[in-house]
Amino acid sequence: MSLSTVEKFCHPIEELLTAHFRSGSRDLKKLQHDLLMFILTAQVPEDLRDLAAGGKIHGLKTRVGRFQRYLRKFSNVPEAFCARYKYRMSEHPARRRYNVSARTWNYVHRLAEEAGFNFETRMQLMDFRQFKWHEKLEEDLVLTDVVLDDKALNDMLVAIYEGYLVPREKRRKGCEVYGLNMGMIRSIEAQSRSKGISIHRYVSVLRSAPQMSAEAARWWVAPNNKAIEAVIKANNTLYPQNQILGDFHSHPYDNWKELLYHEGWRYSKGDQSYNFDLSQRFAELDNPISITFIVAIARSKHKVKRRHFRGRKNMIQLRVGECCAIVAVYRSLERGRYSDKGIRLLLPGMVL
Repeated sequence: MSLSTVEKFCHPIEELLTAHFRSGSRDLKKLQHDLLMFILTAQVPEDLRDLAAGGKIHGLKTRVGRFQRYLRKFSNVPEAFCARYKYRMSEHPARRRYNVSARTWNYVHRLAEEAGFNFETRMQLMDFRQFKWHEKLEEDLVLTDVVLDDKALNDMLVAIYEGYLVPREKRRKGCEVYGLNMGMIRSIEAQSRSKGISIHRYVSVLRSAPQMSAEAARWWVAPNNKAIEAVIKANNTLYPQNQILGDFHSHPYDNWKELLYHEGWRYSKGDQSYNFDLSQRFAELDNPISITFIVAIARSKHKVKRRHFRGRKNMIQLRVGECCAIVAVYRSLERGRYSDKGIRLLLPGMVL
């Protein structure tokens, strides 16, 4: 029977390690564990990397480098085992979804047995957030309901309405508005035998704080980084039960027709680029963000009801004085990428 691609890369590395270290020795077992972690993360563990770089084992560095390039470019083994053991998806759906052969699956389990690695417990402790592919798992397996409290919605809309109608300088139009949202998060796990764990996350947005010190203009807004830290400190003092959930900013347009034409509820490339930095900054402050709001606003004579905009569950349209607004919420995934998949926006007492 022919070898799988993973076996073709791994067997020469195993042979080099076995020839250099005594069979059953602690060093060999540790390197077998490193090789397993290499397969599961596509990152070379420190001991194996140092051994390969040292040049004591001829050809090891080349083979490890080739295997890493393969794992990063073509292999879905890390995703398959994360789905199987961290999210408890059944074996067959996990292998089929990530196109992992039975030979590769059995080979990885054989390595785990030799290294004394217990998948059931160890995979729960591993942090996969550093890997790009984990975002896709998070996007597929985590469903998010955002419950926007009336007070928080009112705070956002009043600030955005004022910024839209009242220019900061003479002969200028209104400007974009920026701020932070605070509240609580609760996650519930639902176990399915075939699909594994589905995580239903409830995000309650309870308060909203417009940022007074943000530098704003008609088509852009630049948040004040020091002010963000100040808001976090104030929130931790006044409302320690709440956490910073994410930010919001407005997209102002002259009229409703222009808003619809430009699809003002969508985030721009600049918004997405900034959110990567914002997500990293909040993670460093031990306050990872989950959601972001974009509120598109424009003058309009039309009357609109509070309802999901064009049937999209993450957007609600409503009336604000002489204007209409579309409130859109997006997930901010662990690395900062926006997503509108698997997210709903709800208002208390509002039947949608």
